[in-house]
Amino acid sequence: MSRPKQVHERVVSDLLQKIFNRNLKAGEKLPTEKELSKAMGVDRTTLRVALKQLESMHLLEIRQGDGIYVKDYIKHAGVDFLSTLISLQDPGVDAMGMEEYLIDEAWGFWAFIFPEILKKAVPLMSTRHISMFMELLHQEKKNIHDKDKLVVLGLAEQDLVAEVINNLVLSLLFNSSRPLRNKMLETFIHSTDYSELETHVDNKTAMIRCFASGSIEEAYVYIDAFKTLLSTHHQKVKHALMIQKWGKA
Repeated sequence: MSRPKQVHERVVSDLLQKIFNRNLKAGEKLPTEKELSKAMGVDRTTLRVALKQLESMHLLEIRQGDGIYVKDYIKHAGVDFLSTLISLQDPGVDAMGMEEYLIDEAWGFWAFIFPEILKKAVPLMSTRHISMFMELLHQEKKNIHDKDKLVVLGLAEQDLVAEVINNLVLSLLFNSSRPLRNKMLETFIHSTDYSELETHVDNKTAMIRCFASGSIEEAYVYIDAFKTLLSTHHQKVKHALMIQKWGKA
């Protein structure tokens, strides 16, 4: 169960949404602290905490004696911007109801990059890693009709992949993008029927077994099949978002 937002988080969430949706445009000067605190119904101390957080994310520039300016998040922000945007989203908001641009861009990136990360990880897996991965896959198969559980197991598999590669930058990227990865898994799993999910788990299991038997090239075939599956669902999600926004032709 999600915890209630703290007051400053509500301010951060509201301003994040406005910056992301370009309701607050790059270069735009915000109202004064006094005006903002009154408009948002918070005291100035709370407002300053929120503004400092947004400044640390490179979304705002606070110029002493001048004012507060919106920065271009495309040029300055990091993955923590998207993760915070998602993690502060109100509970119960469906992924399909999120801003179309975010879903489309994040999905396209994930469909391209994660299979390549898998290819890097497979040859580095130790016997212990293989055993851990197989147990996670066994749990996936066992809980194939519990999609929320599959999301949790999918995150655990991704974290295990990052552990195998043992690269500091990748580990930090995975840590900071956890809310985003969770949202992508939710979107993928909840838009996929059970038979296709079962086939996906079988393919991952076959991939690990191929590697364990020394057939690395064959394991890559299953990774490529996973990439194709993600790309196919990317197109399905994009189509669903277009229908949601514009309606059926």
